[in-house]
Amino acid sequence: MVKNGSHCSSKCNNNTKTDSDGSLNIVMEDLIKKTLGTATLKKTGVGGGGCINEGEAYFTDTGTIFVKRNAKKKAKLLFDGEFASLKALLATRTVRAPEPITVLDNPAGGALLVMEYLDMRRVTRFSKQLAESLARLHLHNAQPGKKGRTSSVDDVDGEEDVAHVSEFGFHTTTCCGYLPLDNTWNSDWAVSNLYKQSDVRRKNLI
Repeated sequence: MVKNGSHCSSKCNNNTKTDSDGSLNIVMEDLIKKTLGTATLKKTGVGGGGCINEGEAYFTDTGTIFVKRNAKKKAKLLFDGEFASLKALLATRTVRAPEPITVLDNPAGGALLVMEYLDMRRVTRFSKQLAESLARLHLHNAQPGKKGRTSSVDDVDGEEDVAHVSEFGFHTTTCCGYLPLDNTWNSDWAVSNLYKQSDVRRKNLI
């Protein structure tokens, strides 16, 4: 969902372990119920997947959730990065994004990302509003009053106001497909983005 602003491709091999109908198995369902404290976990019939993850929406006692799943060994690293990225987006209060709830180790292998369910529809009617929101997102770090207060974005969780960030990077690892990215803080955008991403591609022969 969130790839920390990177544009990249990755070899696709979705081997998520699910029941024959593509849904979560009983062990995973019980884990989610226990973690969320819900007696209800019923499929809504909305779901799908791509070459990296699969997902499905579920009714719970407190609302509808969306569960992304991936059976790869390093899936938790991928979902931990996505969790942090969603939190960072939400902290800017500029764009609508699903609220991440938790990341769980999948007993069947891999990991699960549980988040708020959003009813996604065509944005044709709201294209102007979307464009304005995205512009505010990209301008957020340059807003008056933020400069002079520095932050590495380690503490965006629950913050009502995100401090100015003076370098390029992120406080945790995010992934491009399955590939972990080096998000170490750097004052040079070319080094932080172009060089490091090119290096990832070279090492993984993408």
